[in-house]
Amino acid sequence: MILWNLDLLFDNPALFFTVIPIAILVLLPMLVFHEVSHGWVAYKLGDDTAKNLGRLTWNPLAHLDRVGSLMLLFVGIGWAKPVPVNPYRLGMDPRKGMAIVGAAGPLSNFLMASIASILFRLDILDLPASYSVASFSNLLAIVILFVVQINVILGVLNMLPVPPLDGFKIVAGLLPQKYAISFTRMERYAPQAFLILVLFIFFTGFLWRIVAFVVNIFLGTDFY
Repeated sequence: MILWNLDLLFDNPALFFTVIPIAILVLLPMLVFHEVSHGWVAYKLGDDTAKNLGRLTWNPLAHLDRVGSLMLLFVGIGWAKPVPVNPYRLGMDPRKGMAIVGAAGPLSNFLMASIASILFRLDILDLPASYSVASFSNLLAIVILFVVQINVILGVLNMLPVPPLDGFKIVAGLLPQKYAISFTRMERYAPQAFLILVLFIFFTGFLWRIVAFVVNIFLGTDFY
């Protein structure tokens, strides 16, 4: 997040160091909502593992991963502590149950992005022409725009079918069983797969193009 707003740092340092702390405070409940959504859906499907371990709480300390949070803050790609789920207590086929639980996280982010973007769609707030021309007079608009962007990043990133992201569980639940067995074997390589994904994103920028496209859909305009 910080690295893709360096223009604001150089053009308006005072605004940058005002916005970033606010963005951190905004980021915490979004990460918590993402993880609680996983646990809440699992609980509704019959698995109380997350509830019994205190993971249905809104206390961010129960969900934050220090490395993942710093990654999200600086580069816009990060993670929280995974919510523990017992797929065999979900009251349905374990793969399909995990697919539903997995989808709850990114869907919660898209829901928050949709709610935040309403303020721009209804012209309650005006979009800044760019971050480089932002000012304290439209600070609220900048923060709400952060909310939309960060939620879209979390939603789009977690929909990618790469372990350990939510999209991997979703695809595994949708594939026919004979293909799903082979597909889920990739999970043992989750750290390597995620590292390759991060490097691929860094060198190609493909994720940011998708994020820009989705953000524009939510905002109803071509911001990027």
